[in-house]
Amino acid sequence: MTSKKVLTTRFEKMNDPTDVQNYCALSGYEGLKKALKMEKENILEELEIALLRGRGGAAFPLGKKWRHLFYSQGSPKYIVCNADEGEPGTFKDKALLDFDPLALIEGMTIAGYLFDSPQGYIYIRGEYRHLHDRLNEALNNARQMKLLEKNILGISGFDYDIRIISGAGAYVCGEN
Repeated sequence: MTSKKVLTTRFEKMNDPTDVQNYCALSGYEGLKKALKMEKENILEELEIALLRGRGGAAFPLGKKWRHLFYSQGSPKYIVCNADEGEPGTFKDKALLDFDPLALIEGMTIAGYLFDSPQGYIYIRGEYRHLHDRLNEALNNARQMKLLEKNILGISGFDYDIRIISGAGAYVCGEN
């Protein structure tokens, strides 16, 4: 069995990782377009079949996590991306934010659609402040292309946006 790059497939191919047109030329936003044509239950089934797993260490099945949230009570639901990555020697979040931020934005937008969420938040650790400009540029470019905010991809009532929240910049905090 051979492995296939999924997370890093566009890393070396993007001249400007915030450029929506370049991202789309490399199959970007195809997942969102596909999801918008599907019944929401079918999106959940496809996620379960794909066997996607969390990358935080426990490898929890994404399909199972999203199905649980889908049927949980309460509204509104918010989409949160934890890009803290405080474990020593890890860099997966930083790499994605740096080299393919639109993939993160697209994934969060699919989640926003699935869960009828009005808002997403990306929590970035304080040490990654230099990535704020890149991520903000990617968010603004997605907004200009009608891929965030109001009536995304021309779908009336599909309103979703993403904000960045910054951490203080420490893994372990304690008292003096």
